[in-house]
Amino acid sequence: MTTAPLSRLALPLPATWLALLCLGALSGLFPVMASASAAGTQVDGSEELAKDALKRFDDALSDKHVRKIEESLGDFDLVYEKVGEKTRKKFHKAYGKLFKLEPRQEERFDGTDPRAELLGAYQLAAGTVFDKDGGREILLSALKLGHIKRWPDATALFVEALGHRIEADNVKVLVGYLDAEDSGTVRAAAEGLGRFAEHDIKLRRQAVKPLVSALVRLDAAARKEAKKGKEDEAQEFLLRVEGSFYEALLELTRQRFETADEWQAWFAENGAKDRW
Repeated sequence: MTTAPLSRLALPLPATWLALLCLGALSGLFPVMASASAAGTQVDGSEELAKDALKRFDDALSDKHVRKIEESLGDFDLVYEKVGEKTRKKFHKAYGKLFKLEPRQEERFDGTDPRAELLGAYQLAAGTVFDKDGGREILLSALKLGHIKRWPDATALFVEALGHRIEADNVKVLVGYLDAEDSGTVRAAAEGLGRFAEHDIKLRRQAVKPLVSALVRLDAAARKEAKKGKEDEAQEFLLRVEGSFYEALLELTRQRFETADEWQAWFAENGAKDRW
């Protein structure tokens, strides 16, 4: 399995981890804490630290204390490579439990978002687990949760993390999100598909065909609005996502076109060829 570093995050990181990023203490954005282990504990005592971190995690999860949850996630990553498979599986279960956690309420009278801190913890956990063995299954399980489906920004977060696992089985999953109603999710799916540029043409074709189809559909909806003299949702949606489509198609095909019609015509003529 190949993974790719994350170039953009769907949500802001919690302040503590953002500060570490700015200081260069972490390499890339996914995995979020890849280089933290350099300053971590010695191999001796790692299992004890893991046991303690799991206990603190469970306590923090019970209290919905996000800052302490994030501290425990940091310790998970510090010792992940130094502990046994049994302990790693406990970490995986902990990530799953976190993603099932919901805020006590989804709206506040003062207009602030009660999900904000929790979404930051989700992001931190997704960035830690996305490239681990079993990480794909953890992310897919999160995407099936009812509250994640209700929250477009959370869905986009997990789709983006999944899009950094460059393995063939993910193409079909990402394609399924090209029809999402949220532009952030569609953009994350398109960008994830673009990362398969080094795969064989058969797999790239499985990504390019739906990318072209989705781009043509979105373009047609925007044109329909324009003919009615409107500047409404479809046009705004296309503006938010089309750059990601064009970039992904460029990476996958080594071709450059500037309109959906041009991409549709090119694929109709060349899509079935053995070489692009």
